[in-house]
Amino acid sequence: MVPLSSTPHVVVFDRVEVTEGGRARDYTPSEFLALPLAYRIGSVLQGKCRFFRGDEPVERNVALNELRRMAGGR
Repeated sequence: MVPLSSTPHVVVFDRVEVTEGGRARDYTPSEFLALPLAYRIGSVLQGKCRFFRGDEPVERNVALNELRRMAGGR
């Protein structure tokens, strides 16, 4: 059995698209996490965010779980 810590992590999504005022802007997961928390939460709750892996959409709940993991469970 392989220890969990040596198991490679699969990237769930690699791009966050935030649409505001009719304009879409792309962020990497790290760039999105660097945005102010209130902006991130508001964007998600207002349905302004879409998550992608390449060109394929990723389910919001899957992406949000990954964001929590990336932020250290905060």
